[in-house]
Amino acid sequence: MLATNHLGIIRLISRKNLGENVAHKDALNLALDLERHAEIRFALMKLGLNFAKLAETEKMSRSSFTACSQGHFYSDRVQKSLSKALNVPATALFFERYDTEREPIRSSKNNLTP
Repeated sequence: MLATNHLGIIRLISRKNLGENVAHKDALNLALDLERHAEIRFALMKLGLNFAKLAETEKMSRSSFTACSQGHFYSDRVQKSLSKALNVPATALFFERYDTEREPIRSSKNNLTP
């Protein structure tokens, strides 16, 4: 869950044990996380931002931000943009999308082993 400290800086409180990584390097099963999506939207709103503004900055579609934050697909660009705006590492915000060495786990069919 996202929480704010007294300065209003966003930080992530993991739903799992701290340091635990639930992803596997051989495959990434993206699960919809509508709660995280709502938390991200609310945190952005508190900062005077939204997906549309970030999408315009990144020259991407707003729906890309929505779909990525909900868990429909992986986008390193979207994840980095959100983490930068919220001042939270992408590895914390999208912890299931990174391995234990904090390297991104790709969801592309080309990168999955049979």
